[in-house]
Amino acid sequence: MKVDPTIDPDFAEVSTGLQVRISQTVDGAFSLVWVKEKGGPKHFAHGLTYGEMLENVIKLMSVQPLPGPVYESRPEQMIKWGQVPPGYAAVILPKQVAEELSLALSDFLCWAAGYNAALTPDEFARRPMGVEDIRSLNIKLKSAIQKVKS
Repeated sequence: MKVDPTIDPDFAEVSTGLQVRISQTVDGAFSLVWVKEKGGPKHFAHGLTYGEMLENVIKLMSVQPLPGPVYESRPEQMIKWGQVPPGYAAVILPKQVAEELSLALSDFLCWAAGYNAALTPDEFARRPMGVEDIRSLNIKLKSAIQKVKS
């Protein structure tokens, strides 16, 4: 593998070989962007420690494959950087709308608890479905609301 010594921030002029861009954020985390060949896909890794960054660069530049995967962006890091990881869904809501939705979910959960309490044990089939899923969604929504900066 040949390493191209010219670093083009947009990787538009990569001639051949590997191209890597390393940057450090104010909080000390490292980010990598790399392309293995001209016209190839860009790979990203954000929020790496110094050791992870060095390990990534060594794995990328080594001729012999080294054990372990190259650190690509983990879902929690991609979310932190405002990206939606593959296999994830994102919903953008104003804080006020999210709070109203959370209150509505809480009201539904209270209603479901009262409804279930009124049923006899042999009426299990009449209980509302999805209560645990709605509770889980409401917990995630409340967590996201707490992280919103005013």
